[in-house]
Amino acid sequence: MTLQQHIRESFSVHRHLETFLKKGIKSYSIFISPRTFTDTKRYFSFIKKDGFEVRISEIDSFINASEKCKTLNKAAWDNRDKKNGVV
Repeated sequence: MTLQQHIRESFSVHRHLETFLKKGIKSYSIFISPRTFTDTKRYFSFIKKDGFEVRISEIDSFINASEKCKTLNKAAWDNRDKKNGVV
């Protein structure tokens, strides 16, 4: 993945989560991609301190997890990017 992923996706995900938070709706985002660029992971980790939760998953891993889990929440939680500490 390239820097384009970070530029095109990270800020819009942040903006959507911010909209929900302002309305008092507890929410999180699931970021699914073939591979996640390092800057994207860092940015999602950075915004977590402000209460924004982004769960990162690669496509193949997410499909496998969603086939095994009963809920999307469980698939996203069980399949988070543990190696990079990003949920």
